[in-house]
Amino acid sequence: MAELDDVGGGPYVLAIDLGTSSTRALVFDRFGRQLQETESQIAYDVSTTADGGVTLDPDQLLRLTAEAIDGALAAARSLGLHIELVAMSCFWHSLIGLDASGAPATEIYTLGDTRCRHHADQLRAAIDVEAYRQDTGVTIHSSYWPAKLRWLREADPDRFARVRRWTSAADYLTGVWLGV
Repeated sequence: MAELDDVGGGPYVLAIDLGTSSTRALVFDRFGRQLQETESQIAYDVSTTADGGVTLDPDQLLRLTAEAIDGALAAARSLGLHIELVAMSCFWHSLIGLDASGAPATEIYTLGDTRCRHHADQLRAAIDVEAYRQDTGVTIHSSYWPAKLRWLREADPDRFARVRRWTSAADYLTGVWLGV
């Protein structure tokens, strides 16, 4: 961790980190040292269900992440730091469905959501798992999209039909911020 009087100078990087329990933003110097004085972290809870659901509200995640970014940027401005680069890290294997206007049509399904575990079993039984792994680099698992999409299509066909695009939480947030 860099002390402010030992900062290596710019370019400064705003780092955004979305986790399953909090979102945070902070600034790093050109040597990759975090400037702890700029850290802004906001905790939140995932929603869980007895059948294995683990989801996040996309509007809440968008709002809280924007608040964390605003906090880090305010701290950077007060220190006279000019942000030139932005980087983002996000929890793995999230899935969100967007409607025709790009608005969320589903919650954010996290890697911990296991309601599709039986669909993962069905997929493993129906395909050559090793060939699939060789082609994609991953195995069939409840944390990945194929099983989640099969489960969602079966569990809530009306909602599934409203979705025009499936994406990750990180891509959803950056799409909103960039107007894409």
